[in-house]
This record gives sequence, C-alpha cells and structure tokens, in this order.
Amino acid sequence: MKTILAATVLVAMTLAGCGSYEPKPLPNRAGGQGAAKTGAAAGGTPHPAGQGAGPAAPAKTADSAAATTQDMVRVKAGVGVGEKGRGYGLGIVSTPIAAYFATKEKLAFNIQAAQNLKLYKANDPNGRGPRTHEEYMQKIIKDGGVPLPQLPPGHQYRYDPETEQLMVERPR
Repeated sequence: MKTILAATVLVAMTLAGCGSYEPKPLPNRAGGQGAAKTGAAAGGTPHPAGQGAGPAAPAKTADSAAATTQDMVRVKAGVGVGEKGRGYGLGIVSTPIAAYFATKEKLAFNIQAAQNLKLYKANDPNGRGPRTHEEYMQKIIKDGGVPLPQLPPGHQYRYDPETEQLMVERPR
C-alpha cells in the first residue's frame, strides 16, 4: 500500500512540476566540446563525487581565513543543491530519476524543515527561531528527522538566524 501511495505521489509531483528544477542540455554529438558544460565553464561549480555535508577545513592564518570566506557564496537551500539527481540528462529513465531526487529535496526543505521551524517558534516563549547554526541543526533537522540531501564537495549547510533560513555555502 505504501509503495502505491509513494508512486502516486511521485507521478503527481512529476506531472505538476518540481519548482526550479532545470535539466542540463544534452552533449553535442558532433565531437569537440559538448553543449552540456559543467563546472566553472558553465558558470557553476564542479560536482565530483564525494562527501559535501561536512564542515570545511579550518583556515590556518587570518589572511587565508578572509580569502576562504570571500571565496564562498551563500544561496538558499532548496531544490537542486543536493549532489544526487544532477547530470543525468533527459530520457525516459533519467528524467523520472532526477524528478525523484528533486521531489525528495523539495519535501525536506519546503515541508519538513519549514514545519519543524514553525513548531519550534510556536513553542518558544518569544516566538523566535533557533539562535545559532548548531541549535538549528540539532532541534530542527536532527530532532525533527529531516533527511537533508548530501551536498557536493566544498559545499556546507549554514543556518542564518537573522533571516531564519537554511543556506548552502558553496565555492564561487
């Protein structure tokens, strides 16, 4: 019964669209450089396989710490930040796989984490959200059972207490 329900939800979400998911163009078959560029050549970041959700290596000097922070960009955590579901191209098999991962990310960020944050704020005497990244990750994500997607290497989650949003820090 759960399998049928999950399949129905997946098909409905796929047909309804999954927000900001944009498939990559297919490579050029004529040889030479393909149309599907990855990494810095396409204006994005390279996405090799590996762990990305862990913290970045600490900087050794004050100058390198400033350079490290300046080289990072913060974007709102949402559909498309996870490592899985990227670069499959278009096709009868690959498009539903990419939609599956996009749906999982949308559920984690837009429904589960958002609902947990609302509950946290409702139980807070002042109606405020978590005050630190560590508190957010413990109370909202870990205690709330939110399965955050694995990030590409060099990317990490960061909670912004001022905007009360989960962000992803990634290299420029």
